[in-house]
Amino acid sequence: MTITEFSFRLFLIFVPGILAFIIVDALTVHDRTTPFYAVLKSAVLGFLCYLSYYPVALAFKLPFTFPAIVADPKQRIDITETALSTLMSIPVGLLISAVIYHKVLFKLANRLGVSRKISDPGVWSHILNLDPKSVDTQWVAIIDEKNALLYLGFLQFFSDNNDPEHEYFLRNVDVYHYEHHRQGQLIYQTPALYLNGKRENFKMEFPNVPYLQIPSKRRKRSAAKKKRAVEQ
Repeated sequence: MTITEFSFRLFLIFVPGILAFIIVDALTVHDRTTPFYAVLKSAVLGFLCYLSYYPVALAFKLPFTFPAIVADPKQRIDITETALSTLMSIPVGLLISAVIYHKVLFKLANRLGVSRKISDPGVWSHILNLDPKSVDTQWVAIIDEKNALLYLGFLQFFSDNNDPEHEYFLRNVDVYHYEHHRQGQLIYQTPALYLNGKRENFKMEFPNVPYLQIPSKRRKRSAAKKKRAVEQ
């Protein structure tokens, strides 16, 4: 078997995984994927695609030669199996994307007390992707201290964590003067507004997020610690 034949054979085997990876990569927010992890994820997703095809093969008495292909390089690739496994990559990719979007693994880990790690690539993405039914981080106050302006509105779209400059698309926007760390006079109102700039040029506040209700015992301990810190 020549290198060209071997490469083409590998490509055919991993087509389902490659397509599933493209779907997951397009639908989820994540850090930039290195080539090594792109290949690794495609291989894992490809295995899941063939595994999903297996019940279909049993039900309709279709060929399932994937294990033999992996074990024996001389085993002939069945095009029907590859084509149907490639079709399975669409629901597999959508399902994996849904699991990532709804943070199923991390919620389970938090509930079991295994980890408190967040699923998003950074705190920025995690905060702005919170479920608005639990914590409303969609109504925001974006403060541009350099230009003494405050933008109060509904954050409909925003750039991801990897962008060097942040982009915001706000709806129902009130624009105020911002002086001495306080909201000043209303300048104007607009139904929609686009902002962009470096992250350090903006500060974001969330007026609809409620204050934490600290239990009385914890509040007393916190006050005692503050008092000792001041005395020292």
